[in-house]
Amino acid sequence: IREGTPSQLKQGSANTTRIEVRLAKPESDDSLRSLEGVSDCRALNGSYVLHCSRPPQAIVALVKFLEAQNNELVGLEISTPSLEDVFIELTGRRLRD
Repeated sequence: IREGTPSQLKQGSANTTRIEVRLAKPESDDSLRSLEGVSDCRALNGSYVLHCSRPPQAIVALVKFLEAQNNELVGLEISTPSLEDVFIELTGRRLRD
């Protein structure tokens, strides 16, 4: 069990950056998870949330992958992990699982 304030828990997260992307066409979670710099990927409300330890490499790999798949990036948002992201990282489950 990990203890601490919400800020401490988020700072201690191994996946320090969260990248949410919206794509013109769907892709598999496994394909996105295999990109350089991406440690995890999950679909969320029509978007994909990528957890990255190396965001610049992950973004470059994502753009190259999408180009090869004839797909387009519609939106991109970069943020630090949420408490839900930390919970999933620690337990391997979502709150509703």
